[in-house]
Amino acid sequence: MAFHSGDTVDHRDDHDCSQPLLRPLRVLALGAQEPDWDFMQTRLTGQEWELKQCVWADGLRETLQHLRTEHWDCLLISLLEEDDRFTRKELACFLASIRESGISTGVLGLTCSLDVELAELFQEYQCDFHEVRSGWFSPAIGVMINRTMQLQSDALEKMKLRNREKQRCRREQEEAEVILAQQRTLLQEIFNDQQKADQPESSAIQTESADALADDSAFAPLAPQYEQVLRSFVIMGVGRLEKELFQLASELQQAGSTPRDLLALHLECVEKMVERLGHRSSRHVVQKADRMLLELMVILAENYRCKVG
Repeated sequence: MAFHSGDTVDHRDDHDCSQPLLRPLRVLALGAQEPDWDFMQTRLTGQEWELKQCVWADGLRETLQHLRTEHWDCLLISLLEEDDRFTRKELACFLASIRESGISTGVLGLTCSLDVELAELFQEYQCDFHEVRSGWFSPAIGVMINRTMQLQSDALEKMKLRNREKQRCRREQEEAEVILAQQRTLLQEIFNDQQKADQPESSAIQTESADALADDSAFAPLAPQYEQVLRSFVIMGVGRLEKELFQLASELQQAGSTPRDLLALHLECVEKMVERLGHRSSRHVVQKADRMLLELMVILAENYRCKVG
């Protein structure tokens, strides 16, 4: 049975149900000599793979064209013969083109002698690499291809997980921004209502942003302390910070802070913290921050009640 470039083959015997169901494999080979596809199929059968399509190319440009126009499960690169000697720069550009194009094909490089630089180059582009003297005719060729397919499958799964994690973080960042925007809108409404209540209806109401509350000279010195306590609260929770919360509430009370002032200072600190989050969950931070704000308001309310009493 002979294989030719581009052949699609089917080795399954419809009458033999005792054989395991072989997984289809599409292999593209790059090298000066064409592989013995019959021999390779024999070795792949033991790994439960079946050659469905096999093509041989002897140049980098032709191989890259095949990769860009067709789907391949595995690319075999021969670095065994004198005619297979590509320069490191040529190989680096070739492997970079594969990965930068988003091609997910597993890549297996074969060399007849140990070459540390080549091994590092293949590793840099998430490709498998083996030293094997007999090349395409190695009895272990099926095992090596199977290992390459497993490594590629693991790499694709990790990529999917990373993408899902990025999407999750992006959604949580957006949710955090929505929550902060709602709180900022609430603060502005409170400020506007207070302005209307403090001024006669006949007088002109001067427009002033609620953002300016947090920059008030009475509260500006408390911003660094508030940020520090907020950061610690997000990490440790309320249980270990009761003393710090009571001290912060006492200083806010001495500065004449109202719930409106506290909310303005709180939002300013939370927004700065969310901007510097990195990998930390934005939604988690906002939820913890809201709990700290609630704790502080309860403490402040109790302090004012005791003072009035």
